[in-house]
Amino acid sequence: MLKDPNFNVADLTLRNMENGMSFSEYFYTNPIDGREIPTVVGVTIPTHKKWADMQQKYAVRMMCAAKHSTGIFLGFPLDHTIEMFSSTVILSDMAEFDLSTGMWYTMDEYRESLNREDWDDRSPLMSGKPRPSHNAMTTAYGLADNITQVLKHYRKVVSHPDYDVVMHVRFLDKDSWGGLRWHKQGKYLGRFKHKCEYMQDEVGLNSLIQFHFYVIKN
Repeated sequence: MLKDPNFNVADLTLRNMENGMSFSEYFYTNPIDGREIPTVVGVTIPTHKKWADMQQKYAVRMMCAAKHSTGIFLGFPLDHTIEMFSSTVILSDMAEFDLSTGMWYTMDEYRESLNREDWDDRSPLMSGKPRPSHNAMTTAYGLADNITQVLKHYRKVVSHPDYDVVMHVRFLDKDSWGGLRWHKQGKYLGRFKHKCEYMQDEVGLNSLIQFHFYVIKN
Protein backbone atom coordinates (compact mmCIF):
# COMPACT_ATOMS: atom_id res chain seq x y z
CA MET A 1 0.00 0.00 0.00
CA LEU A 2 1.22 3.50 -0.75
CA LYS A 3 2.59 5.00 2.44
CA ASP A 4 4.64 8.05 3.42
CA PRO A 5 8.10 7.50 4.93
CA ASN A 6 8.69 9.16 8.27
CA PHE A 7 9.56 12.70 7.24
CA ASN A 8 8.27 14.34 10.41
CA VAL A 9 10.35 17.50 10.86
CA ALA A 10 10.66 17.20 14.65
CA ASP A 11 11.70 13.55 14.43
CA LEU A 12 14.20 14.24 11.64
CA THR A 13 15.73 17.07 13.66
CA LEU A 14 16.05 14.90 16.77
CA ARG A 15 17.59 11.99 14.87
CA ASN A 16 20.14 14.19 13.10
CA MET A 17 21.22 16.64 15.80
CA GLU A 18 24.70 15.14 16.03
CA ASN A 19 25.06 15.44 12.27
CA GLY A 20 24.58 19.20 12.37
CA MET A 21 21.39 19.22 10.35
CA SER A 22 18.32 21.44 10.49
CA PHE A 23 14.94 20.51 8.95
CA SER A 24 12.01 22.68 7.90
CA GLU A 25 8.86 22.42 5.80
CA TYR A 26 8.28 24.68 2.83
CA PHE A 27 6.04 24.68 -0.24
CA TYR A 28 7.41 23.81 -3.66
CA THR A 29 5.79 24.25 -7.06
CA ASN A 30 5.08 20.81 -8.46
CA PRO A 31 6.43 20.66 -12.05
CA ILE A 32 3.85 17.99 -12.89
CA ASP A 33 0.65 19.91 -12.16
CA GLY A 34 1.69 23.35 -10.88
CA ARG A 35 0.32 22.86 -7.34
CA GLU A 36 2.17 24.10 -4.28
CA ILE A 37 3.07 20.93 -2.36
CA PRO A 38 4.57 20.46 1.14
CA THR A 39 8.30 19.88 1.00
CA VAL A 40 10.66 18.85 3.80
CA VAL A 41 14.13 20.31 3.40
CA GLY A 42 17.23 19.44 5.40
CA VAL A 43 20.28 21.72 5.47
CA THR A 44 23.63 21.77 7.20
CA ILE A 45 24.27 24.09 10.14
CA PRO A 46 27.55 25.82 9.13
CA THR A 47 28.55 26.55 12.74
CA HIS A 48 28.18 22.93 13.85
CA LYS A 49 31.46 21.16 14.65
CA LYS A 50 30.87 18.61 11.88
CA TRP A 51 30.84 21.31 9.19
CA ALA A 52 32.93 24.10 10.77
CA ASP A 53 36.22 22.68 9.50
CA MET A 54 34.93 22.93 5.94
CA GLN A 55 34.70 26.71 6.40
CA GLN A 56 31.39 26.95 4.58
CA LYS A 57 29.60 30.20 5.32
CA TYR A 58 26.22 29.07 4.06
CA ALA A 59 23.95 26.13 4.72
CA VAL A 60 24.02 23.32 2.16
CA ARG A 61 20.82 21.53 1.20
CA MET A 62 21.21 17.82 1.86
CA MET A 63 17.60 16.64 1.73
CA CYS A 64 14.52 17.60 -0.26
CA ALA A 65 11.34 15.49 -0.22
CA ALA A 66 8.30 17.05 -1.91
CA LYS A 67 4.99 15.26 -1.34
CA HIS A 68 2.88 14.98 -4.51
CA SER A 69 0.30 12.85 -2.67
CA THR A 70 0.25 10.03 -0.13
CA GLY A 71 3.18 7.74 -0.85
CA ILE A 72 4.37 9.70 -3.91
CA PHE A 73 7.35 12.07 -3.66
CA LEU A 74 9.54 14.24 -5.84
CA GLY A 75 12.90 15.70 -4.85
CA PHE A 76 16.31 14.26 -4.09
CA PRO A 77 16.85 10.50 -4.67
CA LEU A 78 14.41 8.94 -2.23
CA ASP A 79 16.43 5.88 -1.26
CA HIS A 80 19.38 7.99 -0.09
CA THR A 81 17.06 10.42 1.67
CA ILE A 82 15.36 7.67 3.65
CA GLU A 83 18.55 5.78 4.47
CA MET A 84 20.46 8.86 5.60
CA PHE A 85 17.85 10.76 7.56
CA SER A 86 14.61 8.88 8.27
CA SER A 87 13.65 6.14 10.74
CA THR A 88 11.86 4.38 7.87
CA VAL A 89 13.58 1.21 6.62
CA ILE A 90 13.84 0.28 2.93
CA LEU A 91 13.16 -3.45 2.61
CA SER A 92 13.88 -3.47 -1.11
CA ASP A 93 14.99 -0.86 -3.62
CA MET A 94 14.89 -3.24 -6.61
CA ALA A 95 11.85 -5.40 -5.96
CA GLU A 96 10.15 -7.57 -8.56
CA PHE A 97 6.35 -7.28 -8.53
CA ASP A 98 3.73 -9.83 -9.55
CA LEU A 99 1.04 -7.66 -11.14
CA SER A 100 -1.52 -10.45 -10.92
CA THR A 101 -1.42 -10.46 -7.11
CA GLY A 102 0.49 -7.30 -6.17
CA MET A 103 3.05 -9.27 -4.11
CA TRP A 104 6.69 -8.18 -4.10
CA TYR A 105 9.75 -10.43 -4.38
CA THR A 106 13.46 -10.09 -3.84
CA MET A 107 15.74 -11.22 -6.64
CA ASP A 108 16.67 -14.32 -4.61
CA GLU A 109 13.01 -15.24 -4.20
CA TYR A 110 12.39 -14.81 -7.90
CA ARG A 111 15.41 -16.97 -8.74
CA GLU A 112 14.17 -19.66 -6.36
CA SER A 113 10.89 -19.75 -8.26
CA LEU A 114 12.60 -19.91 -11.66
CA ASN A 115 14.96 -22.68 -10.58
CA ARG A 116 12.30 -25.18 -9.53
CA GLU A 117 12.52 -28.45 -11.42
CA ASP A 118 8.76 -28.86 -11.48
CA TRP A 119 7.36 -25.88 -13.38
CA ASP A 120 3.84 -26.75 -12.15
CA ASP A 121 4.87 -26.73 -8.48
CA ARG A 122 2.75 -23.98 -6.92
CA SER A 123 3.84 -24.52 -3.31
CA PRO A 124 5.02 -21.42 -1.38
CA LEU A 125 8.60 -20.21 -1.53
CA MET A 126 10.95 -20.71 1.43
CA SER A 127 10.04 -17.19 2.57
CA GLY A 128 6.38 -18.21 2.76
CA LYS A 129 5.34 -16.02 -0.16
CA PRO A 130 3.24 -17.60 -2.93
CA ARG A 131 5.10 -18.59 -6.06
CA PRO A 132 4.90 -15.66 -8.51
CA SER A 133 3.26 -15.79 -11.91
CA HIS A 134 6.23 -15.33 -14.24
CA ASN A 135 4.17 -13.85 -17.06
CA ALA A 136 2.96 -11.07 -14.74
CA MET A 137 6.32 -9.99 -13.32
CA THR A 138 7.62 -6.44 -13.65
CA THR A 139 10.36 -4.24 -12.23
CA ALA A 140 10.08 -1.50 -9.62
CA TYR A 141 10.91 1.31 -12.04
CA GLY A 142 10.04 2.68 -15.45
CA LEU A 143 8.62 5.56 -17.48
CA ALA A 144 5.12 6.87 -18.10
CA ASP A 145 3.29 9.87 -19.51
CA ASN A 146 1.70 10.61 -16.15
CA ILE A 147 1.26 9.26 -12.63
CA THR A 148 -2.24 7.95 -13.36
CA GLN A 149 -0.76 5.44 -15.83
CA VAL A 150 1.66 4.19 -13.17
CA LEU A 151 -1.01 3.78 -10.51
CA LYS A 152 -3.25 1.91 -12.94
CA HIS A 153 -0.49 -0.45 -14.05
CA TYR A 154 0.62 -1.14 -10.46
CA ARG A 155 -2.89 -0.99 -8.96
CA LYS A 156 -2.56 -4.26 -7.03
CA VAL A 157 0.84 -3.20 -5.74
CA VAL A 158 -0.20 0.20 -4.41
CA SER A 159 -3.28 -1.30 -2.72
CA HIS A 160 -1.73 -4.50 -1.33
CA PRO A 161 -2.55 -4.72 2.41
CA ASP A 162 0.47 -6.79 3.50
CA TYR A 163 3.28 -4.32 2.84
CA ASP A 164 3.96 -0.64 2.11
CA VAL A 165 5.57 1.08 -0.84
CA VAL A 166 6.60 4.63 -1.60
CA MET A 167 7.07 5.94 -5.13
CA HIS A 168 9.72 8.43 -6.14
CA VAL A 169 8.83 10.45 -9.23
CA ARG A 170 11.04 12.56 -11.45
CA PHE A 171 9.57 14.92 -14.04
CA LEU A 172 11.54 14.84 -17.29
CA ASP A 173 11.31 17.40 -20.06
CA LYS A 174 13.45 18.34 -23.05
CA ASP A 175 15.93 20.13 -20.80
CA SER A 176 16.47 17.17 -18.47
CA TRP A 177 16.64 13.91 -20.40
CA GLY A 178 20.02 14.57 -21.95
CA GLY A 179 21.62 11.20 -22.76
CA LEU A 180 18.81 9.03 -21.39
CA ARG A 181 18.03 5.97 -23.50
CA TRP A 182 14.67 4.22 -23.56
CA HIS A 183 15.89 0.69 -22.90
CA LYS A 184 17.88 1.74 -19.83
CA GLN A 185 14.88 3.20 -17.99
CA GLY A 186 12.59 0.19 -17.50
CA LYS A 187 9.22 -0.39 -19.11
CA TYR A 188 7.46 2.58 -20.71
CA LEU A 189 3.75 2.65 -19.84
CA GLY A 190 2.73 5.59 -22.03
CA ARG A 191 1.36 6.05 -25.53
CA PHE A 192 4.22 7.72 -27.37
CA LYS A 193 5.64 5.56 -30.16
CA HIS A 194 9.36 6.05 -29.82
CA LYS A 195 11.61 5.64 -32.84
CA CYS A 196 15.01 6.67 -31.51
CA GLU A 197 17.41 5.17 -28.99
CA TYR A 198 17.92 8.48 -27.19
CA MET A 199 14.95 10.45 -25.84
CA GLN A 200 16.52 13.75 -26.86
CA ASP A 201 16.31 12.70 -30.51
CA GLU A 202 12.57 12.06 -30.49
CA VAL A 203 10.22 14.43 -32.34
CA GLY A 204 6.97 15.29 -30.57
CA LEU A 205 8.02 14.10 -27.13
CA ASN A 206 7.67 16.91 -24.59
CA SER A 207 7.69 15.37 -21.12
CA LEU A 208 7.75 12.07 -19.23
CA ILE A 209 7.45 10.70 -15.71
CA GLN A 210 10.28 8.55 -14.38
CA PHE A 211 9.17 6.43 -11.40
CA HIS A 212 10.70 4.02 -8.89
CA PHE A 213 8.95 2.05 -6.14
CA TYR A 214 10.60 1.21 -2.81
CA VAL A 215 9.25 -1.36 -0.38
CA ILE A 216 9.40 0.24 3.07
CA LYS A 217 8.69 -0.38 6.75
CA ASN A 218 7.92 2.48 9.13
